[in-house]
Amino acid sequence: MLWFFVRIIFYPDLSYVEVKQWVILPLSSLLLVPTICVLWFHAAIGIQVVLEDYISSDRLQKQLVNLVRWIAILMAASSVCAIIFMWTQ
Repeated sequence: MLWFFVRIIFYPDLSYVEVKQWVILPLSSLLLVPTICVLWFHAAIGIQVVLEDYISSDRLQKQLVNLVRWIAILMAASSVCAIIFMWTQ
């Protein structure tokens, strides 16, 4: 995460082409994939905590938690696919 924030802070005015060139660098891609996966996992467990606190029905709670997990998995996978797609362009 520190690597990502440093990049954003020191280069805030990058164009789309410059960001794409940065993403397809091997080191950037290698670091960006786990960063994205960790961010989606963190978002999913944060939403899970809120659902567990405010949904009283156990059945509905479990269904919503599973839905949030699947959405997070799909979003992480699509984010990784987008990075892979950038490599092929």
